Amino acid sequence: MWYQLISIPTARLAFFVLAILSTWISLQERREIFAVIAVVAGFATPFILIAPGGSITALSLYLGVMTAMGLTIYLLRGWHSIVWITFVAFWASAAAAVADSSSRSNPQHESFALSALLILAAAFARVPSLRRELLLTGAERYSGTPVTGGLERLMQALDSLGTALGGGKSKPDSLVFWSLPLLSPFLAIGLLEGVWPGAPKEAWGLALVLLGAGAFALTRSRAKRDAELTHVEVTAAVLWTELGIVRLVFAPENIPLASIIAVLVMLSAARRYAGARTVAKATIAIALAAIVGHELGLAEVGLMHLRWVLSGIATIGCAALIAQALISDPVEKMQGTALAVAAYLTGLIVLWRMLEPVWPPLVTTSYAVLGAVLLVLSRRPGMSPLLRYLGGLTMMVVVARLLLVDLSTVETIWRVLLFLVCGALFLYTGYRMQPGPVRGQKK
Repeated sequence: MWYQLISIPTARLAFFVLAILSTWISLQERREIFAVIAVVAGFATPFILIAPGGSITALSLYLGVMTAMGLTIYLLRGWHSIVWITFVAFWASAAAAVADSSSRSNPQHESFALSALLILAAAFARVPSLRRELLLTGAERYSGTPVTGGLERLMQALDSLGTALGGGKSKPDSLVFWSLPLLSPFLAIGLLEGVWPGAPKEAWGLALVLLGAGAFALTRSRAKRDAELTHVEVTAAVLWTELGIVRLVFAPENIPLASIIAVLVMLSAARRYAGARTVAKATIAIALAAIVGHELGLAEVGLMHLRWVLSGIATIGCAALIAQALISDPVEKMQGTALAVAAYLTGLIVLWRMLEPVWPPLVTTSYAVLGAVLLVLSRRPGMSPLLRYLGGLTMMVVVARLLLVDLSTVETIWRVLLFLVCGALFLYTGYRMQPGPVRGQKK
């Protein structure tokens, strides 16, 4: 082709035939290196032999054939390198095809071929579980997963991560078993959005929510014998629903709605479903970060800011419920404590942004009342020491605001009244915090 002895289509056909031949050799000889050559050369062909203005439909068909070839090798032999090369190469090639299609003068002309390819790519989600089912048949054509030294170290790392998150032991194919089903539908919908840019964003959010509902329906099936498959389905249902809600509902109302779903998951999902609970924890953490980032940005005022304030209050309430559930579990107590602190600090920021435009001294006064309440509550039997620490921290913020903000911005009369009110709260709190018998206990 470089010397113009053969055409680009002929060169591509030669590469394709070599890939098929290498695939046949790898299956016959059970040698992984031939399979790697086949898959890498097959997916690299469109990028090595570039044909300007080529057909997107032909490229979609070619990518589908190469993907089927790679997945067939994995189903028969279980080589992890093959499934990962196929997975990464397919989605990278599909993303390049979507970008090429959108840059053309008539991008919708071949959009249906790309759409069909991306929809069929959902087969990635089925491949790991199908591989396990085929191994259970005991047929000689299906080889067991070879466990190498690198795979053993990966399993140890996954076991450590699973222990930290509350999960169980991993299997040789656990990483594939989790990654492909969780990521493939999300990647497909993301690329479909690029293929059809005119479609409303809410439509893709609805598609993710429906996928989540379908995954949840699969968890109700009693025909499954693989507990890890049920775990993956529960996690997928939560993940896709959360991602769909973010796209389906307008901001900022999507933040508390996603937080409510996280609360439902944390209160209903058993600890053995560590994946779903991890998604819920990540959701509430991201929700708090979104509220804090917006409030510190000082972006909106008026009705829009009121919506953000109400959303922030609802999100903080959801975070408090999740933190309470985590603190009650000795294994997850540290995570609950960290979430409680994050929710409290978020509340202080929301309170500051809500009251500062009205009158700055209201912020200091509200902080003083809040800190006093926390310190007094910490003296009650059975209350967490965390209340005392948060109350003390709030009082330090009050002192800092009195000296650094209110002294320079408030008129003299209001400054005096503010110092009197805060001083009275300090005296009352100090009196209630005196050492002695705790209320409710016998002297």
